[in-house]
Amino acid sequence: MNAIVLHNSNFMELTNDEMLAIDGGYSGWGVACGVFGIVAGVATTVAGAVMIIAPDPTTLTKVAGWATVVAGVSTVGAGITGIEWAIH
Repeated sequence: MNAIVLHNSNFMELTNDEMLAIDGGYSGWGVACGVFGIVAGVATTVAGAVMIIAPDPTTLTKVAGWATVVAGVSTVGAGITGIEWAIH
């Protein structure tokens, strides 16, 4: 029987550029998606604020408005995190 024995003690030193190529490095799509997340989050937050300050809002409108504001702020945070991950 023919067998190939590979030793686990073989190491290879990589430069920073080679490591970035393996890790994925800078991602333009990641930054674009993060920016889109920020824009969408701001739009959602504004929509929630409009629901809260609408003339003669019902209790349901106020609750939905606050929920929308919280979701928008969360989306902005996720967009910022996505940009940070794409850059590093």
